[in-house]
Amino acid sequence: MEINIENIMNGIRAEIKEKGYTADMLTFSDVTAVSVSKSGFNMSELDTQLNFLNTAYIVQVNRPVVGNPVVVFLKKVVRKLTKFYLEPVVNSQNEFNSYNVRTLNQMRNFVVDMRESTGTEMDLSHRMDMLEVKLKELSFENESLKKRLAALEEENTSLRKKK
Repeated sequence: MEINIENIMNGIRAEIKEKGYTADMLTFSDVTAVSVSKSGFNMSELDTQLNFLNTAYIVQVNRPVVGNPVVVFLKKVVRKLTKFYLEPVVNSQNEFNSYNVRTLNQMRNFVVDMRESTGTEMDLSHRMDMLEVKLKELSFENESLKKRLAALEEENTSLRKKK
């Protein structure tokens, strides 16, 4: 299957035009990132965020009620009246949060394993450049093989006509 980048880009341009996006809208460079390394990935930032998530993924059903005694009483009444509805929702949210935190921990472990197996930092822009060079080489080889195939088919056709 041959990939035509120009067709893909034309599709993207048409979609941008159709949706009315303009150049003055937010770009990737407008978005600020915290502690971004050259490759765009910072392991210590990931560890920091995961440490926070591992301790803060549980949503508390009840928070302490303080203030005027009348307001405290009314809040406690409302809490009792809504408990049947809120508790299952909060428990479901906590379960969802725990699955997400576990998934993120697994993703971190995968990144660590990949780094250890390669033995070096993965420079994605360098890898992309290498892949682009390889793509050009393979495209050139593909065109060369197509020409050879066409020549062989033409030669085969002329030999059949002579027989």
